[in-house]
Formats: sequence, C-alpha cells, structure tokens
Amino acid sequence: MSFAAIAVALALLLSACGNDLPQKTAPPSSSPTPTLECPSPEPTATVTVTMGAAPERSPSPSVPEPCPTATATVRVALHHSGDTCTTIGDKYLAVDPALLCFRNEKGKALWLTAAQVRKAQAAITAAKAEASRKKAEAEETARKNAAAEETARQKAAEEELNKAAEEAQQPTQQKPNYLVPQAPKNDPAPVQQAPSASYYPNCAAARAAGAAPIYAGQPGYRAGLDRDGDGIACE
Repeated sequence: MSFAAIAVALALLLSACGNDLPQKTAPPSSSPTPTLECPSPEPTATVTVTMGAAPERSPSPSVPEPCPTATATVRVALHHSGDTCTTIGDKYLAVDPALLCFRNEKGKALWLTAAQVRKAQAAITAAKAEASRKKAEAEETARKNAAAEETARQKAAEEELNKAAEEAQQPTQQKPNYLVPQAPKNDPAPVQQAPSASYYPNCAAARAAGAAPIYAGQPGYRAGLDRDGDGIACE
C-alpha cells in the first residue's frame, strides 16, 4: 500500500471517531525551480493532521470569602471635662467619671468631675474669704482716715479759737504819734508893772540877784539886756 493510501485511511478513521476539531492542512508548497544542481524531485503528497483534545472550559472564578474581622464598640462622648455647659446642675453620665455642670470660682459654667467640683468649691470659699478680708481692711482704712481727718479738723478749729483768744487779750495797738514841727510860740507877756528902782547893769548882775530871766514889764527889764528883742532879757 502506498503512503497516500495510508494517509487517506487514517483521515477516514479519525472522522469516524467523531473528532470535531477542525483539521488544518498545510498549504501546498510551491515546487522549487529545478536547477542543474537540484533536479526536479519526484511529486509527493503531504498530509498534515493536527490532533488534540476538545477544549476545556475554564471554571468561573469563585469569589473568595471575606476574612473575619474583629469588631469593637466605640463610644464618642458629647461632653468632656472642662467643656462649657449651659444649665447649672445638669449631669452627664455617658462618661466615667460622670460630669456635673458647675460654675467655677471664675464664674464660668463648665462640665466638671466630682473631684473638680470639690476643688472649685474650695476655691470659691477661699475667694469669698479673701474678698471679705479685703473689704474689712478697706472699711478699717476708711474709718481710720475719717478719724484722722476729724482729729485734724478739730485741732485746726481749736488752734483758731486759741489764736482768736490771744488776739483778744492783747492791748489795742496804738498808732505811733509822729512829731510835727510847729512854730515856736512865745509865752504871753506878763502884765507890765510900773518900773521900779531895780537896775541891773548887765545880765551877770541880774543873774547874781536871781532875777534872770527878766520879762518885759518886770522890774529891772530894759531893752539893753534883751538882745534879740523877744521881750525876755538875760535868757
């Protein structure tokens, strides 16, 4: 049996076995051009049969199961210690320790724990005591200042009264009398008497007799003894 007959028989056998795969036949190759070195070969028949199993379908990918995860409950507090609050006396029990809305020593309403509330109460008590002490000191200082001012006023009034009394006891000061020069006044001339027998040759004699001075009209007066003519001889 020739090779071509064997190939045909094999092809029929495969068809009978129900092979549904398409058969691929290689395209006939063109015969090379004959040359002196390579004479034309004898004609031959080539049959190529591709055998293979039916294609298998890949299984659909399966979705992997999720890994187990640990869960935990987390509580978020709405208020914390030191936050501002609105209504004094409100309590917040969602946290531990619980919080109380309390007004501290500065007058601020805050959420505080029990320990913080006690501390704030102590601070408030201390602040009130300090304010009372300062108020008492201020009142005492004001009282002392008022007493000192009153004492000074009374002392000034007393000194004023003493000064007035001393001035009242002193004699009234008289104005000084200034001497005003006045024109000399002559004593009135004595009444002229009748001349007597007394005669003094000079003033020495009149003085020796104790008659000087001799006024005009008296015994012994004469113009010779009155040099200035003022009516008085032997001045």
